[in-house]
Amino acid sequence: MMDKHKQPQTYPVMDGAQSAPRADQVAGIVQRVWAESRVYHSDVEPMLRQWLEAVHVSVEAKEFDALLTKARGEFARVATPSDTDTNPHCPAGTLVECLYWDVQTLERGGTLQA
Repeated sequence: MMDKHKQPQTYPVMDGAQSAPRADQVAGIVQRVWAESRVYHSDVEPMLRQWLEAVHVSVEAKEFDALLTKARGEFARVATPSDTDTNPHCPAGTLVECLYWDVQTLERGGTLQA
């Protein structure tokens, strides 16, 4: 008889790490790749490049452009000024969550679907 109680699928936060729930993985990526939790428009591309470098993923220009376009779109959607900073910004975790599955696909040797 099959056991219907499946454990949630998890993936390592970084190379050599133990499996963790997705939220913990996102937090781990942000902590390792982008210590500053506040991201501005000019930070989107460097953050993405650092993340890909940290997980040792090399991508073609077309794939990087697709990820960057998605990241900038998410930034434009969620970035807002605050009482202490009038420049639009968002938490780094928001962008990581938006691109998480795409980067996971690339990390495993897959390709992005158009």
